[in-house]
Amino acid sequence: FVDAETGEVLYSENEVRFVDGSVTAKHHERTIDGSPLIVSPAPLAWVDSDGASALTDANGDYTISADGPYTTSLVGDYAQVYNYVGANGSLTSTSADLAWTSSNATQAEIDTYVFLHQVRDWGLVYAPDVAWVQGPAYAGRPDGDSAARADSNAPAAATAPTRRVNSRRFIMA
Repeated sequence: FVDAETGEVLYSENEVRFVDGSVTAKHHERTIDGSPLIVSPAPLAWVDSDGASALTDANGDYTISADGPYTTSLVGDYAQVYNYVGANGSLTSTSADLAWTSSNATQAEIDTYVFLHQVRDWGLVYAPDVAWVQGPAYAGRPDGDSAARADSNAPAAATAPTRRVNSRRFIMA
C-alpha cells in the first residue's frame, strides 16, 4: 500500500511462494564388505517445477518458488549420469522431498552419481587444482553394466545437457 499524498510505501508483502525440499539417494556404501544400502544427500542436483529451477546444496537441500510437482534427474551441476541402453533416471513427486531409489533409476546410475560427488569432495580438499575436480563429470555406459571406471576419452552423452560447461567425461565399464 502506498500513501496517496506522499507516495510513501506503507506496507508491502512478498506473495511469491517458496517451498523448501531435499533430494536424497539410496546407494551402496563405498566398501568391499557388501554393506546394505544407505541414504545420503544428492548434492548439486537440479530440481524443476512449473518453470522454476533450483540447485541443491551440499546437503541436498533446496528452495524453489513453485508448488510442484517436483522433478529431478541424475544430471546436476557436477555429476551427469546417462543410461545409454534405457531411459535416464528421472524422479517426479508432489512432495518437495525427493528420494532416489532403484524404482527411479538403475542402482548403478544412483551409485555413480553419489560416488562421483564423494570423489570430488575428496579432490576439493586434497587436489583442488586438478582439472576434473572442477567438473562437471559425465558418466554412462553403452551396454548398461554397473561398475564404473574413469575414462577422459568417453563419448559425449547421447543427449547433451542444457546446463553444460567445460567438463571431464567418465564412462562406466
